[in-house]
Amino acid sequence: MQTLSIASQNAVESKHIGVATSSSTFFRQIGGTLGTAVLFSVLFGRIPEALAEVFSRPETRDAIETALRNPDIANDPANEGIITLFSGAAKNPDSLSGALSGDTSFLNGASPELTAPFVEGFAASAQSVYIVAMVIAGISFVMSWFIKTQPLREKSAMEENLEAQAAAAL
Repeated sequence: MQTLSIASQNAVESKHIGVATSSSTFFRQIGGTLGTAVLFSVLFGRIPEALAEVFSRPETRDAIETALRNPDIANDPANEGIITLFSGAAKNPDSLSGALSGDTSFLNGASPELTAPFVEGFAASAQSVYIVAMVIAGISFVMSWFIKTQPLREKSAMEENLEAQAAAAL
């Protein structure tokens, strides 16, 4: 980020270097905050759709039913929350697609056979984030070609001030 600070300082008069530096830092922070908000919105907006797709597959349903028939998994207290969720999904299948939008503590310590569809849905959602970020980075890269470059100053701000004072004294 030092390159951006130097470029912003080089683009202004020496008396405005502090403003350029603080503005650069401020807008970098705002950009990071907005970027994070947008990408998390993409992630959590995509989760219900990804989970619905994963749970709609017959092999996923078969794997869950097989796991639930296993007495070791069915009787494990760590699986209680996720088993309750699956029981509710028998009445309302759409409840699974929104399962990761709230409290996900039911996944902690649960059997991998039962949590695998949730992990897969989350991973599919995360892929969307990387695609959006890649598109934004590509657009930014292309836009950077159109930024006019200024050569670096050959004198420091202090030297420029001394020269300006000397010229004003004449």
